[in-house]
Amino acid sequence: MAHTTPLIHIVERADHTKQHLVAVANAYPLSPLGPNSIRIQSRLLALTTNNFTYAKRGGILGWWDAWTFPPTLDIDEAKYARVSAWGYAEVVESTHPGVSPGTVLYGYQPIGTYPETLEVTIDPEAGHVLETSSRRAARLSSYNRYTPHPPGGADPLADRAGSAWNALARPLFGTADLFNRYAWAWDAARVAPPTGDAALPWSPADADLAGAVVLLLAGSGKTALSFAHLLLHGRPAGARPARVVAVGSEASRAFSAGTDLFDDVVLYGDVKGDVLAKLGVGRGTKVVMFNFAAREDADAEWFDALKAAAGKVTAVIVGGDPNDRGPSKLRSLLEDPTSGVVQANAVRLRDMAVAAEGSAAKYWERFEAEFARFKESGGIKGMTMKWGKGIEAFSKGWDELAEGKVGPDVGLVYEIEPCKP
Repeated sequence: MAHTTPLIHIVERADHTKQHLVAVANAYPLSPLGPNSIRIQSRLLALTTNNFTYAKRGGILGWWDAWTFPPTLDIDEAKYARVSAWGYAEVVESTHPGVSPGTVLYGYQPIGTYPETLEVTIDPEAGHVLETSSRRAARLSSYNRYTPHPPGGADPLADRAGSAWNALARPLFGTADLFNRYAWAWDAARVAPPTGDAALPWSPADADLAGAVVLLLAGSGKTALSFAHLLLHGRPAGARPARVVAVGSEASRAFSAGTDLFDDVVLYGDVKGDVLAKLGVGRGTKVVMFNFAAREDADAEWFDALKAAAGKVTAVIVGGDPNDRGPSKLRSLLEDPTSGVVQANAVRLRDMAVAAEGSAAKYWERFEAEFARFKESGGIKGMTMKWGKGIEAFSKGWDELAEGKVGPDVGLVYEIEPCKP
């Protein structure tokens, strides 16, 4: 349903699962654009548990700084925040000579029907559109990069299947690619710490996965599945782990097993049995555990059990329980540099990856080829796309995802109708 009054999506800072659609009264006429600026309206957005990570940790990592509240909206900014979603937006107005109205940009988009303003320049190497405003410069880095949709601003809805995979999986596949090719690189020249912090001791031995047991908690998530795909198909045979294990719920078990990406699929509760020995975890085994979005304290329980069995374990926090409202037991160990627990930071890791490749153009060219191979292979086996239409459908999907009502085999994608004043 098209609106004459634009809407924005907001979340409660204290409980990011609570969200609202707010009408922006008196939004028009919009203020004139400044120099080298564009005005965009979202056209297609994906929704995953990654959006909850943006909401939960937005104040720490700058994700709440991407979009300001409209000037005509009276709202308590101490209580509410705005987050973003990956997808496509159309340029509806421009004062930048290199970006024409009608151009479609893929990237980190506003959730809503309110037209947003970006200050931009063109990356001379990669040809991408870069957001340059001061409020986003400090911490958002790669989230400020927008890719013109080929060919020449084509409507993303003309290729629904391709655009859906791009919106849903491209950024998550990008994180997985950073892990596979850089943080756990088989080439010592590309090794970079998963935190993206050069001060963190991280050697080729730390990055070596040959013969290791790798466990992916919440293994049915899109980032986890992308990583499992790359561990199997994106590494030389001699650099692959001995076993890749999905750890999840009973509801996701059949789907995870059906992807054909895992050597084993086990349940969160299996940590209490003799499963570890069956997985090949024993004294001296190299074990790397990734928490993508495990529910409650499953990550801490598995970490403790793995340490007891193997002796030394690296635990990587990527995401967290979308319903978690308190401090994570595993996250509390980040304060201890000897704990073996690290927090992944894809933004900073990507900056190091670009440096390792020699230029942004080389990095993005290689990544686009890798992602194209992923899509050509069929993407994730068993995954289906569920389309919704309108920002109200997106809001409903947010609630359903937070409540665990969306199956792991479903990708949520929404066509957003522009506001028509």
